[in-house]
Amino acid sequence: MKTAITDVRATLRALPPGSLVLTMPDLPDPMARRVALAFLEEAAAQGGGHVLPWPRGAQLLLGAAPGAAARASEALGRLIGARPATWTLPGDAAELDAWLDGLSPPAPQPTSLVALEALCAALPVEEVARLSFFAEGPDPRPVAQRLAPADLALEDPDLRAQARALLCRRVLAALTDPALRGRLPALRPGLRLLLDLPLAGLPGSRMVGGGRSGRATPIALLPLAALAEPRFPALAQDLAAAGWHTGFVSRDAEAVGLLAGGGYALAAPPPAAPPALPPSGDAPLFIALGRDIPAWCRAPGLLWEVPA
Repeated sequence: MKTAITDVRATLRALPPGSLVLTMPDLPDPMARRVALAFLEEAAAQGGGHVLPWPRGAQLLLGAAPGAAARASEALGRLIGARPATWTLPGDAAELDAWLDGLSPPAPQPTSLVALEALCAALPVEEVARLSFFAEGPDPRPVAQRLAPADLALEDPDLRAQARALLCRRVLAALTDPALRGRLPALRPGLRLLLDLPLAGLPGSRMVGGGRSGRATPIALLPLAALAEPRFPALAQDLAAAGWHTGFVSRDAEAVGLLAGGGYALAAPPPAAPPALPPSGDAPLFIALGRDIPAWCRAPGLLWEVPA
């Protein structure tokens, strides 16, 4: 079984020499946890690192350039009253491996829909969504942002799809609830919105971000399975009437062949060679996901994920 520890180790191995890794214990206070996460995300954005939550929320890891990581460490020290544990790679790799070996294993994976529903319902609002940023062309400054459900990395593909749907609905509920919206990652004003939706689409005719036009029009990202739904044409029409472009999200970039001529966007890991795409108009037809972005993605009309 591929464990969360395996994913963490793979991420750490990819960090450049001189990177710092910080570990932060879980904070019971939601506001303190959110502020701490904001410190880490800011350091990751400035220092080229990655913020990784441990599945039980017990730890957060950050690999970044020393200056950015040191500033985050000082800010976290003031917040929680103690400096986070810090390792410098690769010199402290053995000590960090030993620390990882001592972590409690993640909770068992759910094996039924009932168990999955309980797991998704128990997640704090702060942990149900992830915010990522996208650039267009050669300029790495973000022009778009994606609010997506947290990926629970379940082994069963059906349960993984169900988890995405359950968490999408929680994100949508929080977006429409003033008491909960502030606990989601803060959207940046002025950036185009990419919003992951469940198979059923939006809960109402309009939502946050809808109604803009041209290159500011938000993009609704549906699971690729929506293409096979008999009601999909009506769903796409409803989204267009509400001021949204329609897109899909997939783990396989080859799915772009299914979208030729349809005017829909696809968010997926990019292939090494560019696929054949018709003119994009106001909506990009390919949105490159992941850390490894080939040069062909940095062209006008395409969006590519800005590494954290």
